[in-house]
Amino acid sequence: MIKRLVRDLLARRGLALQSIRSFNVFEAQIKKYLHPSFTFVQVGANDGKRFDPINKYVVQYQWRGLVIEPIQEYFDELCTTYRNQPQVECCKYAIFSEEKPVTLYRVNPQASLPEWTKGIASLDPQHCSKSETPASVMIAEEAQGIPLATLLRNKGLEKPDLIVIDTEGYDYHILKMIDFERNAPRLIRFEHGRRHQVMSREQLSDAIETLMGYNYDIFIERYDCVAAKRLES
Repeated sequence: MIKRLVRDLLARRGLALQSIRSFNVFEAQIKKYLHPSFTFVQVGANDGKRFDPINKYVVQYQWRGLVIEPIQEYFDELCTTYRNQPQVECCKYAIFSEEKPVTLYRVNPQASLPEWTKGIASLDPQHCSKSETPASVMIAEEAQGIPLATLLRNKGLEKPDLIVIDTEGYDYHILKMIDFERNAPRLIRFEHGRRHQVMSREQLSDAIETLMGYNYDIFIERYDCVAAKRLES
């Protein structure tokens, strides 16, 4: 399904789809764009370790940036994860279209469920059904919402090199918040989750079209997508 979608999008531009299986595409792109003052923003950072694609790079290369997590329990764990990394600032916000309180839905910490269910907190109250997690074990938690551009401006990091998004169903909307005209990041990683319909076919198609229109190369992984800004010759 994803392959057909991407093949159709590329065909419109006279391009072809190739399969790359032998190496870590995301890591290869990081090394391609890496420089001494590399900066990043991670939206939906959870605890900074659980299912985390960048923790090892942040520590190894001493990246400066923001890790954003709205759920209090996970935010506290996130602060512990990066307590010895002063160049990393933990921000307790939910990235949203408006600056106002929002409600998120997370697994009740008292429920006896697998560890991976701590990664399904979402603004969408129905999101749990996509992982077949019973609605009866979900609870609501309030957090402060803020637009991405507002937070980045407040923190003086309007044009990070890398933006990583994992917000369980809200990734498409956050992608649409990025100012590609003025502050396009070099790298973007987001979750499409097509296997579980986390992002709709139409949303993924629009996201890829937008990114390609701003000269990004697109790498589709099984559950995520990596977009790399083409280097100027």
